[in-house]
Amino acid sequence: MKHLEIYLMEDGELSIDGQCPAAGNIEIREFEDGEWTGGSYATYENLVKKVKEALEEKVLKTGEWRWMGK
Repeated sequence: MKHLEIYLMEDGELSIDGQCPAAGNIEIREFEDGEWTGGSYATYENLVKKVKEALEEKVLKTGEWRWMGK
């Protein structure tokens, strides 16, 4: 089963590499069957778009998920 975890990052917090600033102040982590498989950074302005992209990726791969939004 796939799930997402969304975290609000602190001001000045670095990206996962620990060296560069993150590309947004919100971290999205993707998990499948309890294993961390990827993720991205988002801002308040593009958060919904990033979540849709993470869920739609699953649709394109297996057809298991259906996004009901517009």
